Formats: sequence, C-alpha cells, structure tokens
Amino acid sequence: MRLTPCDFNRFTQSNLLKTNFGGAEANVAVLLSSLNIPSKFITKLPNNDISKSAIEFLRQHNVDTSEIVFGGDRLGLYFLEQGIGYRPSKVIYDRQYSSFSMSSFSDYDWEKIFKDVSWFHISGITLALNDNLFNICLEALKIAKSKNIKVSFDINYRKSLWSKEKAKETILKIIKYVDICIGNEEHLQMIFDTHDLDRDKHNELTHCGYLQLCKQIDAIHKFEKIFITMRRTVSSNHNKFSSMCYTENNHYFSRWYDITDILDRVGSGDSFSAGVIYSIISKYDIKDILEFASSACVLKHSVNGDICDIRKEEIEDLAFGQMNGRIER
Repeated sequence: MRLTPCDFNRFTQSNLLKTNFGGAEANVAVLLSSLNIPSKFITKLPNNDISKSAIEFLRQHNVDTSEIVFGGDRLGLYFLEQGIGYRPSKVIYDRQYSSFSMSSFSDYDWEKIFKDVSWFHISGITLALNDNLFNICLEALKIAKSKNIKVSFDINYRKSLWSKEKAKETILKIIKYVDICIGNEEHLQMIFDTHDLDRDKHNELTHCGYLQLCKQIDAIHKFEKIFITMRRTVSSNHNKFSSMCYTENNHYFSRWYDITDILDRVGSGDSFSAGVIYSIISKYDIKDILEFASSACVLKHSVNGDICDIRKEEIEDLAFGQMNGRIER
C-alpha cells in the first residue's frame, strides 16, 4: 500500500495521506489484464480488512487472486513524497516483517500455481527483500524453466533496499533462468560490470554505446531479448524517454518522447514491462514491440497511482497513430 501526501506536499507539511495499492509485479498484472492477457498475482497477505481491500482492487482489474495465501501480521507499505519542479520525489519503504517478506517455502505450491501458465514475471524489488524470499523465488524460477515457461525479469534496483554489491551477487545467480531482461543502462552496467562504452559530450551513451553494452551482456549470458529504458530527467515534471531492444541478430531504438506536466511517474517502468510482455505474446515485430511498450510507459505518467489505467486503443494511438491530447468527441 502506498501512502502519499496530497497536492505535492512534503511529509512534514501534511497530516493527510492518500492511499493506493500497487507494487512492481502487481502493476504489470493489472495492465496485462486490461490488455486481455489473463494474469495471476502471487503474494502473501495478512488476513485483515486492508488486505481484503487490496484483493478487491486487483479483482476490479480482472487479476486472478486465487493463489494469494494468508498469514503474518502486516501488509508492506511505502511512503511517496511526490516531487515537483527541481525537487525530486522521495520514497520510504516500510516492508520489514510484512507478510510477504516473511513467506516460507510451504506457502507456494508452484506446481499448482504454474498450471496452464505460459509466462512468469518477477522484479529485483522482490529479490531484494531478504535471502529467504530470494531462495523461494529461485525455486519458482527453476520450476518455471523446467516447464518451458517464459521468464521476464525487471532489474528494478532500489538502493534503499540493498547494496549494489548484494544486488549484483544475487541477480547474477538467477540470470540463467531469465529469457527477457529489462532494465535501464545504469542498472545493467552495474550488474554486468560493462566498460569502455561510447559516450557523447554530455557523458550519455550514444547508440553505439548502447549496442556495445548489449554485446558485452550477451557475452555473459545470451538472453532472448534485452530491453533498455532510456530516461533523461529535465525536472520532476519534465522527462524525455526512449528505449532499446536487442536480440542476437537485431536491435531497434524507439523514438524519443518529450513528457511534460508529469502527474505521476511511479509504475511507468512496470507499464513498459507489461507492454513488452503483451506485444511479445501478440507476436509483434521488434519495432512494434518497442513502440507499444514505450507508449504504455509514457502514458502512465498521466495517471495517478501505481497502476496504468490506460486502454489498449490509447496505447496504440500513441505508438502507431495520431494521439495528440485533443478532446475526443
């Protein structure tokens, strides 16, 4: 559950906090469900009214909650102070001893969970919570791999949850089970220890530098596809966004988007991941995969809360059509 001061106030200014439900994998499941991809969310929650509200929220978005287990005492929280102008947003996590972080191996029957499942998505935020949860996720990944289930992994590194050294050590243990790797250039460079990449006069990676990055990663592990999100932050309310996809025989860069008047950027990376998963399942070509996923990410910036409450037609209009912000009548 996310708790946010109203009207871009700081924590010290507000005695009123808005609540939203979300989380990296949950955000992906919600958008996929809205795109008519049947999606199931796996977690552990305390058996109380707050959790029931969270489950009802997921069900409202047609996410299958049948495999959620109950136990423990508390739902994980995070507090978000939304930035504005040149003041950045701030996040404070409160997830220690949450029901999910205290999961045990016996909570999840992966054979049952993975029945009739073709895709499994996981993020680095989940792996970061503690070693026990990492081992549970590792078991899930091994079983998914044995069943030829496609696995996508979003690095989603959060420095307040674990160190760079711990993240690198942990993530390198799971990459052999991953088909689709998603991350930004900073996190990919950190995990895979890349070097000597071509940069421009502003020290930003050039297209050649991104290609070098992917080839160095490819030499460590041959993912089916690598997706890289590219963000330039002008201010909290003004970002520029593009992305890249790399496969062994092909690569593509999306167009750049100038995102002004950002309402809420939390969950935009999860929208990108959902866009990737949807368009691969839908058998889009590499160019259209990237444009669809990028458009989903960009449109999330216009929606309050963690989830991307955007229709498929709106994503397609921005990716392939003529969306321009004019009133539809």
